[in-house]
Amino acid sequence: MIVERAQTVHLEYDPGENILYFSFPVVEIETPEELVAHFDRMLSFWRRYCLGRKVYSLVNYDNLQISARLTEAYSKQLQRIRDISLAIVRYGGSSLQRTAARLANMKTQTASLIYVTREEALAAIRLLKAEADAARRQPR
Repeated sequence: MIVERAQTVHLEYDPGENILYFSFPVVEIETPEELVAHFDRMLSFWRRYCLGRKVYSLVNYDNLQISARLTEAYSKQLQRIRDISLAIVRYGGSSLQRTAARLANMKTQTASLIYVTREEALAAIRLLKAEADAARRQPR
């Protein structure tokens, strides 16, 4: 497991399962500049340790609050994570953060995939992985 703890995000990458775990110290993002810097940190880690490989992203929303005023900018930044992800699954967080994520995902017509617990979210990722593996094994 590769671990890095940055100012606004804690990241762990499990190359065996190809899961990139995102968690946060207490973080409140209020400006577009803070938002871009936050996502830059996450993508920098991905470039260094995932080496261009698309990952399953597991995001713990506990301790994170992104201002609802940033919905448009948040949507654009989320697209950057979608571009590196096979799937993004989230869990936890305040009702405000979950709402902000849902609004940002609605802008791009993407499912939010937000669960209550880490265990539920991890089970969802493992199911998505199993379905993708089964689809790859299907004869064409």
